[in-house]
Amino acid sequence: MRLPPLKALRAFEAAARTGSFLQAAAELNVTPAAISHQIKTLEADLGVTLFRRLPRGVALTDSARELLPGVSSGFASFERAIGSLSGGDLSGRLVVTAMPSFANLWIAPRLGRFVDRYPGIQVRLCGAHQIPDLTKDEADLRIPCGRGHYPGLVTRLLMRDMIFPVCAPALLNRKPIKTM
Repeated sequence: MRLPPLKALRAFEAAARTGSFLQAAAELNVTPAAISHQIKTLEADLGVTLFRRLPRGVALTDSARELLPGVSSGFASFERAIGSLSGGDLSGRLVVTAMPSFANLWIAPRLGRFVDRYPGIQVRLCGAHQIPDLTKDEADLRIPCGRGHYPGLVTRLLMRDMIFPVCAPALLNRKPIKTM
C-alpha cells in the first residue's frame, strides 16, 4: 500500500490538532499557504475532504476525525523511536541569549512548545544587548543580529530582517536630525 507524503500527513496532524492552518504553520515554521497546499495534496491523495473551510478558520470533517488518532499515534511512535537513538530523554540546562525584542516577540511565544517537547531541559532565556562569551559558558546559544561572522563559532542564518527608524510626526517638524 502506498502512503501519502509524510509532509502532507504532518501538516494535517498539526492543523487538525490545533484547529487552525495558521497555528499549524507557526508550529511547523512554514506559511499558512504551505499548510493549505499540503492539506489539498493529502485530500486529493486520499480522495476525501478533511477540513471544511469556514470564514474564520477550519472544521474537521468526519473523515479527518477518523484519521487523526492514527496519524497522531504514528508521529508519537516516530518521536519515541528517534528519542531512543539519542539515549533517551534529553536533560540539562540551556541558556539562550538574544536581543530583548527578539527574545520577547519571537522566542518566548515558541518556548512553551519546546519545554513541552523537552521537559528535562531547563531553559533560561536572556534578553541582552551585549554578546556573551560562548567559550566561557556564559551562554549555550546566542541569536544575534548581524552578518554571522563570529570566528570560532558555528553560525546559521535564521531569517533576514529589515530595520528602519521611525519617529513621531512632531519630531519631523523640528530641525532635521543629522547625527546621533
